[in-house]
Amino acid sequence: MPGERILVADDEHGVREMCLRTLRRVGYEADGVGSGSEAIERARQAPYDLFLTDLRMPDTTGLEAYQVIHEEQPEMVAVVMTGFGTMESAIDALRLGVSEFVLKPFRTVELVQAVERALSKQRLRRENARLKALIPLFDLSRTFMSSVDLDTVPQQVVQIARQELGADTASLMLLDEHSDLTI
Repeated sequence: MPGERILVADDEHGVREMCLRTLRRVGYEADGVGSGSEAIERARQAPYDLFLTDLRMPDTTGLEAYQVIHEEQPEMVAVVMTGFGTMESAIDALRLGVSEFVLKPFRTVELVQAVERALSKQRLRRENARLKALIPLFDLSRTFMSSVDLDTVPQQVVQIARQELGADTASLMLLDEHSDLTI
């Protein structure tokens, strides 16, 4: 979904500028930096949806920068660009949660496709988490709609709350405004 924010880190000025032009042309907000340490600093100043990084840079590798940034922005996904792809670097990248690889030299369409796939995966994870969070509300709603015995509703509310919070015990205090009695 264009409009998402992308941080591009590549020490090669020409590659970085080509990536920025390409991403902006298809509707993304893209910022570029020339090193891993600059990427870390820029990411601390503003949130990004995706980190597009060169694997090898002089001061900090793209994976090292992503590891630091990802700790502070865990929702951010990454796409790694490299001309030096090895099995070891691919395994390290996968362990860190890198979504996609683009091998240099690449065409702009390959770059856009990799970015779109990574962001699509991120959107699906967010939607999945949102839907999982709604399940307890659905269960509670279903309980309310199907209960004819009002005495069991508070017990079911407490049970669902206890399960969702992972608590060992839970209780509910009901106040009747016309009486001093609490249940």
